[in-house]
Amino acid sequence: MKIKIEGQCDFLVGRDSIAYTDIESVGTDNLIILGDNSKLLGSKIRIKGSGCRVIIGPHAQLKAARIVLAKDNCLVVIGGGTTWESGAFICDRGRAIVAGNDCMFSSNIVVRTSDGHGIWDKKTGRRLNLPADVSIGHHVWLGNGARVNKGTKIGSGSILGQCAIASGRLEDNCIYAGIPAKKVRESVHWTRDGDMDELPLELQNDIVDRNPDMLAPETDGRSGVIGGIVVAARRRVGDLFQR
Repeated sequence: MKIKIEGQCDFLVGRDSIAYTDIESVGTDNLIILGDNSKLLGSKIRIKGSGCRVIIGPHAQLKAARIVLAKDNCLVVIGGGTTWESGAFICDRGRAIVAGNDCMFSSNIVVRTSDGHGIWDKKTGRRLNLPADVSIGHHVWLGNGARVNKGTKIGSGSILGQCAIASGRLEDNCIYAGIPAKKVRESVHWTRDGDMDELPLELQNDIVDRNPDMLAPETDGRSGVIGGIVVAARRRVGDLFQR
């Protein structure tokens, strides 16, 4: 575990959590929160900017994940109970990547809020590929090698197939596959194994929570500056899911 801080970055680790990760932060007023009973293994978090937030909920397990926040006021939220085998979240230009609870992310997935390079209209000088937020609902399965482009919104309970590239809005409880990703089946539920009882109760009843509680319960009780930061992040998450 290597930590390199230039400026100010707080790293708060919840009860019974394990954090074997490299952290590099250049900037001020940055915050990383790892919820209770979570594991962050062989991963890297790199922040280059100020006012950035990384919030990982309770009972999450991340392996070989690379989380990059470039420029000021970026936000990355990964919900409770989510598992991730490897890949990258690349959050740029003050945008947000928000993933819900109980998601399953396979190996080599990439989620990003920008193309990384500018494309400009030659006549008007207007930028054509502006960065945009990404939201991934609850209980979403991203297959091996899947890609999620800037501005994408993936509905709860959906599946993005192996090596698919997602853009735009993907509906709840559907399967998407291909390049670009197209809907190939609707009205589905999925489980980590083969047992229907493993579905979250809200999905068993076809109820989708539109106002998710992304953070560890004890986080809400924090006072002072940290409490205010968490409240602001929660409000931003709620706004993103309601768009």
